[in-house]
Amino acid sequence: ENIKSVFHRCIRILHKDSYQATASAIKSLLLSLLNIYSIGRWLTRENEDDSFANFLPIRAWGQNVDFDRIQVQYHIPSDEEIDFACDFVNTFIYPELTLLKENFENISIDERRRSLVIIHSIVSGCFRIVPRMESKEIQDLTLTLVPYKLESHSLYSAYCKQSNSKFRENIRMRLLLDMGELLDMLIENQSGDVVSIKYALNIYALSSRYYGTSSYDISQMRTNVQSTRKLFRNEIIGERDNPSCLVMNQIEIQIEAFESNNYRTLTEIDKQIELKLFDLSINRYSEVRRYAQSELFYFFFLYYYSWEIIVDRVADLLNSSKDTDDNEIKGCLHILNGDSSFFLLTKNSWTIMKKLWPSIVRRSPMKKLSVQRLIQDIKKKIETQFVTIALVDEINQAAVQAASTLWRPLESNEIQIGDVPIPSACIDTCLGFLIHDNIELRKHAVKAIAAFCRLQKLPLTYVEKSLDEIFHGTDRSTTTSIQSRSQPGNRDDNLWLTYNDYKAPETQTEWEQICFLDKIFHGYYQWPKTIKYALNKRERYTSGKIPAHVSIILDRFLDKDFVTKL
Repeated sequence: ENIKSVFHRCIRILHKDSYQATASAIKSLLLSLLNIYSIGRWLTRENEDDSFANFLPIRAWGQNVDFDRIQVQYHIPSDEEIDFACDFVNTFIYPELTLLKENFENISIDERRRSLVIIHSIVSGCFRIVPRMESKEIQDLTLTLVPYKLESHSLYSAYCKQSNSKFRENIRMRLLLDMGELLDMLIENQSGDVVSIKYALNIYALSSRYYGTSSYDISQMRTNVQSTRKLFRNEIIGERDNPSCLVMNQIEIQIEAFESNNYRTLTEIDKQIELKLFDLSINRYSEVRRYAQSELFYFFFLYYYSWEIIVDRVADLLNSSKDTDDNEIKGCLHILNGDSSFFLLTKNSWTIMKKLWPSIVRRSPMKKLSVQRLIQDIKKKIETQFVTIALVDEINQAAVQAASTLWRPLESNEIQIGDVPIPSACIDTCLGFLIHDNIELRKHAVKAIAAFCRLQKLPLTYVEKSLDEIFHGTDRSTTTSIQSRSQPGNRDDNLWLTYNDYKAPETQTEWEQICFLDKIFHGYYQWPKTIKYALNKRERYTSGKIPAHVSIILDRFLDKDFVTKL
């Protein structure tokens, strides 16, 4: 009663630092009552009753321990502690919920924020003993490779079932309903109060996914253990000690990790929460979108294949008409872009590739620069992270017959890339895109025209010459060098390959007569009798012999107006 009286005095203070301190105290109180944690660490218990003159417990903190001998004493919540925690929650959370629901229009922003901070602290401290909301499990999601059996997983802490009857109702369901209504009213009437929206959104998401610990908390614990472990490294022999403090911290991490990895079954209520988060993720207010997307990504991380629920809605929005709100389009693209822990478009799913990849391509020509940059980031992520799905091709006789029927020779106005003919209309379209207003289309058009030009180059002309013909007009005698045995290094017959002896041609005729070789073994060991190389000139198109697919590009670049617009 003394503890409750203290909080009754402090919980209504509107000063920001004061109610945040009160919230921190509430959370710490509930965690100390309801969490499992170690309270005693001994190698053996034989010195427990000795005086401090003979044994100081603090000395065992950093001692190197043997895992087989260490003994741990844990704090397990007792019935009295659970009863007090439930009574504490019933005493303080319901007045705050009533205040937010019935006096929404009358309370100030500071009062609303104070109330949400207090509710958030109570939720963070007591949700370990609040059971999950009972609902029908979603059955039509993609199955994993490992069979999932509900009976083999722990849905919540072992002692939360006995505490269920000590609450007035399932607090998770009450918070889900109240925070959902509060979010709708805040976005409609108080959209500028971003802090309240953030707290309400977080409480709304916690009702489905939080059971006393989170992956972020576990990650922080691991980071602290790893940084502390470096201090106990023996720099002389390169070995690490196993101090008692680190061993116990590692045990606590394993306990927390076990409890955080047992809430992966998606139910109908979870589905409604996900859809609510998705709607907020495409809201017209950027701050609301950002916070909702963060919660949505964490939701996807916890519930495997839950992203399948929103794929159709994202595809419908991206494929909709131009009248669709740009904020909804940007929200969908941000969801597809994901964050460091989640990226939807590289999931091993043909449905995503079929529905979402073409939708992104259709949205690429949008005029907004921010949308173009977002789409470009998505494309880069796909190129970096996507792993090609293995395909097993089985070509039957029907497929061979269909391919034979579709095959036809190239027409006069087509060029060919591999086995694919390219009509002249395609080249003309790419030329038009060179002066298009959209910068993305111009970039792709430049690459396409460059590729067409490379395909239209006439082939190189190769000739074979003897060494005497290659060295014709020089003062060097090659006969002796050719007939001599292999002598690696600089010789009279290969000085022309070195930089010191190289003399650049001065006329076009001299340039075309020079023989450039790309075989590094020529000249430094033993010369072949004849050498095949490409001439430094190639055939060129003449005015009377220009193919149609070449003249299209030539005529465009002869047009002064076209060149001016480039």
